[in-house]
Amino acid sequence: MPAPPKWSFAYYTRQQQIALWILLAALVIVFGWSALPRKEVEEIPADEEFWLAVEAFRANDEASAATPEPTAQETPATALFYFDPNTVSSTELESLGLNAGQARSWIRYRNSGAKFYRADDIARIWALSPEDVARLKPWVSIPEETEPADAGPERSEVANFPFDPNTVTSDELQQLGLSERQARTWISYRNSGARFERAEDIGRVYGLNAADIARLTPLISINETNLLADAATDQVSTPQSYDNRPGIGQSYESNAVLTLDVNSATTEDWQRLRGIGPYWAGRIVKFRDALGGFVAIDQIGDTYGLPDSTFQSIRPQLTLESPVEPLYINTATEEELKLHPYINARQAGALVAYRNQHGLFEGAEALRDVRLLSDADRARLVPYLNFRME
Repeated sequence: MPAPPKWSFAYYTRQQQIALWILLAALVIVFGWSALPRKEVEEIPADEEFWLAVEAFRANDEASAATPEPTAQETPATALFYFDPNTVSSTELESLGLNAGQARSWIRYRNSGAKFYRADDIARIWALSPEDVARLKPWVSIPEETEPADAGPERSEVANFPFDPNTVTSDELQQLGLSERQARTWISYRNSGARFERAEDIGRVYGLNAADIARLTPLISINETNLLADAATDQVSTPQSYDNRPGIGQSYESNAVLTLDVNSATTEDWQRLRGIGPYWAGRIVKFRDALGGFVAIDQIGDTYGLPDSTFQSIRPQLTLESPVEPLYINTATEEELKLHPYINARQAGALVAYRNQHGLFEGAEALRDVRLLSDADRARLVPYLNFRME
């Protein structure tokens, strides 16, 4: 019997034949499975999957928004009662319907030195919605403003009468509602040789806040006759010449009457005082020029690094005669504002933004609406501000 050809299936051994059958069966299964009908699945690009998820989230959010808010009966923890925004606690604010974050913002705003004078002032708290403001305003109850511990007469004892700032006494100033300290500063400022030529000049008195200035300015009546007489006296008197003062580095004890006008003295003039060399003289003049001038002699003690003992030793020789350079709040740019030592960069931006949105500042009272300015900020800044358009 002849042998089968090599291409014949019978030529392979039994093991090879089994392997071929298994391979053939596997091919049939694979091709048969791919030929079966099946449901087509559309492949969704990754970005499309993202937007589908967004749409699903929006649908859920709209469904939640459609759910009515709980009524007052359903939220017994919310209550409306009269409250003082300057003393209300965080717990009471939450009882009034604010959330914990809003209550914290309220307390932080107050702790920054801000004060509520009118019910409308609660709108300055950025965390409150217009609905919150409208709901709480009718319940705001602000008592008569109380003064700090060193304040002058009680509100009921404050008198309002016309006065001349160049002749008013310390007792009269306290009757007008100033504290004893503020009255002393006023008299010291006047005794330094300064005069009030216009009602707005009381803003130069260090320690007066914006509310004091706004309240007292309409009451001022300056006697022009006395003012002219004082000016004539100054012209007749002959001040000591700088040429007769001690030279730089010499002791001032050899000339006890040496005095300096702090707003016009040069660095060389400052060095004629004991304890003031070129370094401190330069720092004082630089601080003064940045301010636009000193409105009180005590400000010199704020010169960075100047020892208090040095300042106290020269203080009796300092006078305040020359006026300050005004800062025109309604025309100054943001860059010009933040150059002033009493205005930081954020406050400069807030002042310009408020001016662009609400118009020009008409007076010191308008500064209350700038949230980044505390009462203390306004009090020390107002003497430098001019609200006219120049």
